[in-house]
Amino acid sequence: MKKWSLSISSDDSHQDPNPSVDTHFLNKIPYKRWVGVSKDRATVFTAIYPAEIEDLMLPNRPWRKTQLNPYVLKKLSKDLDLSVEYQEGEIKASQILREFFDYRLPQSFIDAYHVEQGRQALRSSPTQENDNSIINIAKVEETRHQDDNFDLIKISSEDACPKCSQKTLLMQRAVEIGHTFHLGTRYSGPLNATFTIDPALTAGRKPGLEALSSADNNDGFLPPQGQAHMQMGCHGIGVSRIIAAVADSLADDQGLNWPRAIAPFETIIIPAEGLESAAVQVYDRLRSVSLARDDGDKNKDAKTDEFAAVATATAAGGAAGAAGGIDVILDDRDKSLGWKLKDADLIGYPVMVVVGRTWRNKSPGLVEVQCRRLGVNEEVQLQDLRKVVAALLNQL
Repeated sequence: MKKWSLSISSDDSHQDPNPSVDTHFLNKIPYKRWVGVSKDRATVFTAIYPAEIEDLMLPNRPWRKTQLNPYVLKKLSKDLDLSVEYQEGEIKASQILREFFDYRLPQSFIDAYHVEQGRQALRSSPTQENDNSIINIAKVEETRHQDDNFDLIKISSEDACPKCSQKTLLMQRAVEIGHTFHLGTRYSGPLNATFTIDPALTAGRKPGLEALSSADNNDGFLPPQGQAHMQMGCHGIGVSRIIAAVADSLADDQGLNWPRAIAPFETIIIPAEGLESAAVQVYDRLRSVSLARDDGDKNKDAKTDEFAAVATATAAGGAAGAAGGIDVILDDRDKSLGWKLKDADLIGYPVMVVVGRTWRNKSPGLVEVQCRRLGVNEEVQLQDLRKVVAALLNQL
């Protein structure tokens, strides 16, 4: 890291800070300048990087616009406050200015940049006749890691692989739904959370657990002889993020598409106008827990077999599935059939049962079963409905 200070006397305010440097070089390389500030507001950070870069991995070597990766700066300077957008005019003479230059910028550009910054400071500095005071422009710390490929630019698709440089990268958006952190002995050391090492495990071997505990300890806490600090970890999962990830990944142009496990209801029954009573029969059929009653029903054996098949197929559906029932809702709102169908698609019910023209025109008891995610749209008799719906839910 190169550090230097720049101080200019006010009676030399009309002189060029460095006339030997060609500042027109700045016009040859379009660049961007980002300004940030530390948490204590004592240090200002500036990042200078090319506005465009050439992609050497593609045949026609196109140029693309660049974006800053501020987390690179955050890694180098933990005091950087990324939550604040700092303005150029807010930089004060009392603050330390840390400059970060992208490795792609040549030294001739950096020299020209510094000269131009000095000229701008001179033009904006107040001058008074017979005033020989010293104007402290800023204390500057320049950071340039050309040998280490100090890259300020956010990576994008089709960039060269930073490890092999022979293939290009493919960027994919993702949602973090869980995390795992290895804390080591960061907390167990200060808390003296230890366990006793079984001598049989270390007999005849090189120092293992004790050495590991000491080496992994960042705070200098040493465990007693024959003991080791516990290795800690932190694991978590975001329930709300799971819902967002599922909604984003399974939705289509018609609406949401919930899987069975987190759907508000497994099935919705949508009746056409005038078939509300028929829809209630369908609802009772799907919600019924016990179809076989000792009421002298001649079809008792068949219903018992149907109940067993449905209970088996819906075993993964939680309490309702374990009991053989299906979690169903009846749309009895005073709306048209088309409106209800569109609304059900938007909400994303796994299975839709339509009581409409097939019931009215073809045969009472004939309904239409739809499952958008599986691409299913078929006509089913009422006595077979629970089996069909349960089999579809078992795939979702």
